[in-house]
Amino acid sequence: MNHSSTFYSVLFACLTVSGLCQAQTITLDEAGIQRSKGFRGADQNPSWISRADCLDNDVFGFPLAFSGDYASYQLEVWVGTSADDCVKQEARVGAAQVCWKVWEGVATSAAFTVKVPVRNIVSRDLEAQYPGLFDESVCELEEASTSARPVGVYFMFTSGDSMVGGNKWATAYDLAGPPPPKDVAVESRNDGLVVTWTDSDTDVVAHNIYCQRSTVPGAGGGQLCETLTLYSGAFPPEDPAVLCAEVKDMGTSGAIGGLDDGVSYSAAVAGVDSVGNVGRLSHVVCDSPKAVSDSTADDAGDAGQCSVSAAIGHRTGVFGLGLLVLLGAAGVLRRRSLTTGNRS
Repeated sequence: MNHSSTFYSVLFACLTVSGLCQAQTITLDEAGIQRSKGFRGADQNPSWISRADCLDNDVFGFPLAFSGDYASYQLEVWVGTSADDCVKQEARVGAAQVCWKVWEGVATSAAFTVKVPVRNIVSRDLEAQYPGLFDESVCELEEASTSARPVGVYFMFTSGDSMVGGNKWATAYDLAGPPPPKDVAVESRNDGLVVTWTDSDTDVVAHNIYCQRSTVPGAGGGQLCETLTLYSGAFPPEDPAVLCAEVKDMGTSGAIGGLDDGVSYSAAVAGVDSVGNVGRLSHVVCDSPKAVSDSTADDAGDAGQCSVSAAIGHRTGVFGLGLLVLLGAAGVLRRRSLTTGNRS
């Protein structure tokens, strides 16, 4: 598994005990990092934290190895943004504190796995001291932007407020998903709808089109017509029945088929980013699929009959030609028979 990471040089402090100097070190086995939900594919930033990861409270397992007099110190895990340096004491304590603690305990052996829920990493709750105490409300951070937020996870031994050895691993969290697509419009067709939109967000890798029978009787012509589950600016429902089409890459149109003609349907579009976050819905528009008109149907029927007739005519012509050949041959034989009879 290829994880994105940045390591600090091992930090140490010497403790004089009977004239000896010992160094406390922490080594992170990056290749051995685990996630309770498993990793996403390599093209989906597998070590990042998505909104779905947060809602499910996925858990990282960090395999650490220690040296020195590790059992004599508190083992702590801190998180800070890319602009913060949690190694500095003032970043962890006091009025200028910017880092937040997500785990603490004691290393009970030279190899030890620390498990940290992702909600602790994204929480920014500076008062929290223990893992697992956060509800899903932290996954709806108002400050969450549509771009990923880089963070550093710091593993350190501490003595009081001082750090005596540590390591750092880099990741990021992206909880918001792409912004809603714009200029959404809909056109009717037989048994379906065609939805178009524009989108300039650079983190979009796909678009989802959602549709549902409209709650606005007779609505059409691209009116804004929200339903009980599809409304502008909201996250799409997780019900797969309303996910009507998926458009990969940066496509800006998609077709929905299999709908009932003459029935009003509402439709909306949401972007999907590189970690699988589905963004908020666009404006909701609606229209009714239209059946093919009778005259068009008659024309189509005539065209079909012409095609069939042409095929039948071709086969008839071949048969007729064969019949003429047979009749001609019979005539020749009859004349020969008569001539032979006269000669007799």
